[in-house]
Amino acid sequence: MGLTIRIDDVRHSLSTNVNKLGYGFVVLMLILTFLQLSSYRQYQHDWQNVSQEKPVSSKMTTSNTTQLFRSSLFGQYIPKEDASIQASTLNLEVVGIMYNVTPSKSLVTIKDTQGKEETYHTGDKLSGAEIKKITPTEVIVLYHGVLEKLSLPNQTLTFEPIAPSLFEDKP
Repeated sequence: MGLTIRIDDVRHSLSTNVNKLGYGFVVLMLILTFLQLSSYRQYQHDWQNVSQEKPVSSKMTTSNTTQLFRSSLFGQYIPKEDASIQASTLNLEVVGIMYNVTPSKSLVTIKDTQGKEETYHTGDKLSGAEIKKITPTEVIVLYHGVLEKLSLPNQTLTFEPIAPSLFEDKP
């Protein structure tokens, strides 16, 4: 009762496994092809729905045209040189600015007439004005259709001279 392995049996076993692997590969390819075709049919169905929709009227009335020309198609223009922007007429005081090169991450703390301090981001509204831009030294607001700036107060820091030593340094 010895274990005998014949070469013909090994070849037959290998060829059977290879055939099964080949059939599995063919079945996998058929499944992938079916999924691809079904997604194509979905896209084709979506495109047919889009093409069947009625187009928007191309008639422009005078009021639509006027409204179009008065709107800011590309956003509110804010000049890079803030020198042309006048100081704000709002009775608000900038207490501090936390500037970030990413505009949405910049913060400004503003004190109103009652002494209440609030923190704001670009786009926030306060006292009828909208914050358009925060720079390291000032805040640009849009107030009644006019750009105005609120600046940080110009405070100079003064330091006392260094006091003389109480102890004499001996060499």
